[in-house]
Amino acid sequence: MKRSHVLAALYAPALALAGTGVWICWPLPQDLTRPAIAPAVVVADRDGIPLRDTRASDGTRARWVPIAEIDPDLITAFVAVEDRRFFEHHGVDCWAVLRAIRDDLRAGRVVSGASTLTMQTARLLAGTDRDWGGKLSQALWALRL
Repeated sequence: MKRSHVLAALYAPALALAGTGVWICWPLPQDLTRPAIAPAVVVADRDGIPLRDTRASDGTRARWVPIAEIDPDLITAFVAVEDRRFFEHHGVDCWAVLRAIRDDLRAGRVVSGASTLTMQTARLLAGTDRDWGGKLSQALWALRL
């Protein structure tokens, strides 16, 4: 094998890894983290007591709520149910990925997932698919988030 081919085989993965690292560290697009739907409108009296609310643009009563306004116990319960190792990984739970692969291979079909809260958020924000390529994209976006 030519020396140039050996060098290319060594440098290509390193450059790909470095490029991925730079992309992960790059600042997020500002419009990515803005609410996607027009929020519901709440009409309040002069004392702040709600009088009437309207539906959001998608027909729900959804509204953007800053995390500071969410009860910490609700956040704790949500994390405990959805992603119990949330504070131990950086967006991708490698142990959950290995467990899901093992369970799926044993069953011969998809029976278990490994999406973290961050990966689920990435899917919603970046609009990725639920196939292997989408999962890889979710993992990369999760690391970026």
